[in-house]
Amino acid sequence: MKLRTLILILFFYCCSLPSIALAECQQGDCESGVGTYLWQDGTQYQGEWKNNTPSGNGTYLWPNQSQYSGHLLNNVFEGQGTLQWADGMKYKGEWKKHLPSGNGTYTWPDQSQYSGTILNNIFEGQGILQWSNGVKYDGNWKEDKPQGKGTFHWPNQDSYEGEINNNLFNGQGTYQWANKVKYSGEWLNNLPHGTGFYQWPDYLKCQGNFVKNKLSGQSLCEWNDQSRYEGNWQDERPHGFGIMAWANSVQYTGEWVKGIPDGEGSMIWSEGTSYSGEWKEGIPHGIGTQKWSNGESYSGEWKKGVMEGKGTFIQANGSSYMGIWQNNLRNGAGIQSWANGTRYEGNWIKNQMDGKGKLTFSSGAIQQGTWINGKYQSP
Repeated sequence: MKLRTLILILFFYCCSLPSIALAECQQGDCESGVGTYLWQDGTQYQGEWKNNTPSGNGTYLWPNQSQYSGHLLNNVFEGQGTLQWADGMKYKGEWKKHLPSGNGTYTWPDQSQYSGTILNNIFEGQGILQWSNGVKYDGNWKEDKPQGKGTFHWPNQDSYEGEINNNLFNGQGTYQWANKVKYSGEWLNNLPHGTGFYQWPDYLKCQGNFVKNKLSGQSLCEWNDQSRYEGNWQDERPHGFGIMAWANSVQYTGEWVKGIPDGEGSMIWSEGTSYSGEWKEGIPHGIGTQKWSNGESYSGEWKKGVMEGKGTFIQANGSSYMGIWQNNLRNGAGIQSWANGTRYEGNWIKNQMDGKGKLTFSSGAIQQGTWINGKYQSP
């Protein structure tokens, strides 16, 4: 729909101005007055003349019913005028040397319409283009393309307001979707890219860095239930270091991989229980310390969320176990020290003294030998 191409082709095809030598005056003064001229090909001019040349206000009518009405200077469209093509295309506005130039309105047969500034047959400056499908652009133009600051409106109530470069959203701008989702910030080639603010109604708002319409880099997101995450993102998921605080008062601070706690981190639950250490795919895995709200604690190795490997468990009353764990149970070589001073050093199976061991009572008495299911068998 380039104005330059349409007008030039159609003008020279159907609306070329004929030579005066091949015409004759039909009525009036066709030298320096008002008269009607008819050319041999059927082209007609009716209007003002000066020195035997159409000059002033007049109307050209071509055999195909295309028509120009307006001002001419030495048989050249100059000033205000309207050109109506036979197929329904129309330009009304300022002309300079046969070309639309200045303020004008161009209407296509499908009722698409441009109104604004035109320079030498090119959309240039401020203008409004309304397409027949309901899309509308109001803003700056350069070389027939939206360029600079402007506003787009779509029939579904979507809208964009901001900077445009080479007919693409580039620079600062705000896009409002019909469902009230909104992005305001930097754009690159029609995509949110750079620093910006995204808001989803009744759900989520995010402020930070975007790469090709995806959260990446340092950003802050807040959900409507008061949950919030602040930290690094990659491909719209927490990735790297960040802090997540859930609405239920649970909080995780540490490393993330693809939206899941993974690496070094600490979590605090609402009742006061906490874990600090290594994580794998969202659960404790590796070396870490968990402290329960009742005063108990465990420091040591974890596997898939359970105590497994070497570790020390301390009860609220001061009793402790240091040794091997399996699936949250004492299992293997370990030392159990009770608060009353009694101490067992030896083998354990599923939380029971089982195998060879040594039990030292607080009185100093020693029992050494074999245990089965927690019961002493023999020296």
